Amino acid sequence: MARILMKWLILLTIYLTLSPVLSTKDLKTKKTYIIQMDRAVMPKLFSNHREWYSSTVKSVISRTEKEDVIDEEDKIIYYYDTAFHGVAAQLTEDEAQRLEKGHGVVSVFSETVYRLHTTRSPMFLGLEPADSTSDWSEKLAHNDVIVGVLDTGIWPESPSFNDTGMTRVPTHWRGDCETGRAFSKHHCNRKIVGARVFYHGYEAASGKINEQEEYKSPRDQDGHGTHTAATVAGSPVHGANLLGYAYGTARGMAPGARVAAYKVCWVGGCFSSDILSAVDQAVADGVNILSISLGGGVSSYYRDSLAIAAFGAMEMGVFVSCSAGNGGPDPITLTNVSPWITTVGASTMDRDFPASIKLGTGRTVTGVSLYRGRRNLLTTKQYPVVYMGSNSSSPEPSSLCLEATLDPKAVAGKIVICDRGISPRVQKGQVVKDAGGVGMILANTAANGDELVADAHLLPAIATSITALTLHRTVTNVGSPQSKYHVAVSSFKGASVKVEPGTLQFTNKNQKLSYKITFTTKSRQSTPEFGGLMWTDGTHKSSNYGYNNNINKTLNVYDTMRLGKKLPKEMRLPNDRR
Repeated sequence: MARILMKWLILLTIYLTLSPVLSTKDLKTKKTYIIQMDRAVMPKLFSNHREWYSSTVKSVISRTEKEDVIDEEDKIIYYYDTAFHGVAAQLTEDEAQRLEKGHGVVSVFSETVYRLHTTRSPMFLGLEPADSTSDWSEKLAHNDVIVGVLDTGIWPESPSFNDTGMTRVPTHWRGDCETGRAFSKHHCNRKIVGARVFYHGYEAASGKINEQEEYKSPRDQDGHGTHTAATVAGSPVHGANLLGYAYGTARGMAPGARVAAYKVCWVGGCFSSDILSAVDQAVADGVNILSISLGGGVSSYYRDSLAIAAFGAMEMGVFVSCSAGNGGPDPITLTNVSPWITTVGASTMDRDFPASIKLGTGRTVTGVSLYRGRRNLLTTKQYPVVYMGSNSSSPEPSSLCLEATLDPKAVAGKIVICDRGISPRVQKGQVVKDAGGVGMILANTAANGDELVADAHLLPAIATSITALTLHRTVTNVGSPQSKYHVAVSSFKGASVKVEPGTLQFTNKNQKLSYKITFTTKSRQSTPEFGGLMWTDGTHKSSNYGYNNNINKTLNVYDTMRLGKKLPKEMRLPNDRR
């Protein structure tokens, strides 16, 4: 017993000895902090703000570290003095905590890593009449507008950045065209008026950029920045199409505007110290608009460095537009929601890429696809269809067509049904193809509902939606023990509603009986359509209301007990005067 006790005492002593060492090591680990300063309270003994900022950072460096650091400038990554005021510096946690108490320091917060979040859009949004024959850019007075795009850079050879017919660069522009690997001065023109790179924050956190694998220049290797820049201000490109689909003229929403590309994103992400420096520089360069399709976590406005910088840009007359992100539909998933930022979300539009498959029963199933490969199935031949899942209510690896889950003997020469989810949609087709399948039916599950995405698949494939949804609900008898409730259904356009059973016979008060509702969608609606059902025994009423939403194309059902409450007119059932 004494030996066991001694063993635990030794372990406890070792733990207590190591714990301070570990915490001390954490306090000495350097990382990037952004320090916001109140420039109005600079002491008079300093000749400029940079000198003051530098002195403030130097004041928290320990004596031991000062002996190792020749120049405190090595700790400062960026100075900000236009839209944001302060510095980005490499500090330990202890130094950052002490710096917060310094004179003129508004706040100190650690680096945030941000992530990256068509030919008919202008007409769809009502920005151009369908019968327009003149160049859209001639109709809008935006030729001298410069849009600063903070993203992954730009691919200057894209025809979206052709400057034919554009006037000289406006005189208010003070920016530069930085050079680097595969990017020279001649890549800038009257459309791409400027290009810069920001990477010091990224390298401080992730190490030097591998210039053999990544362009340490404004050139876009990812494609996201080129896409967003062209969406904002791309020049008209006639005859644009994707594999023959969506043929037309592709252009940005403001094709007469100019682009200034600020590359802030790299393979490992987009760091807030680099983004802040880009915003600061863009405002100083003379941009009129900032377009930022990046997002970090949700935080308070006064702790969000991008929100603070955007406010500063707004004060200087620069319009700031940011993306809402792709994290929905769960609560608290929107980003960049400060009231001085125009937050842009996503939407469906009125264009489809239909594809169909005819079953042996003669029924034709319609879905969407962008497959235009050479390997087509014969219309004169019937192909077996196989589904590798079981009757389980939850998807299985084989039903999802995950890698190495399909038996070649079972799928060779057949069309395989794959449930949507987990793995990328196009990758499922590759799995089917590798296993010897000749085609794929990508079936939505209940989680995806009627939402369809047309993909350029690797083999003949079609994506289909779920058209029916069954729900089980209960009704509680609040009337006399012997009560009979009948159902009245008010259907809405685009869907049918079936209730089973249609009558509920109660034998006790407060007794609960179940029923089943099956919703079957028929067609899309241009506006939300409301409908519902009501159970009544002639005196008491219990109602469920729902709507068919044309945005996410799923069926939403609200379960509410409506007893004597006034309802919106569009949600009332026939003869319901509530």
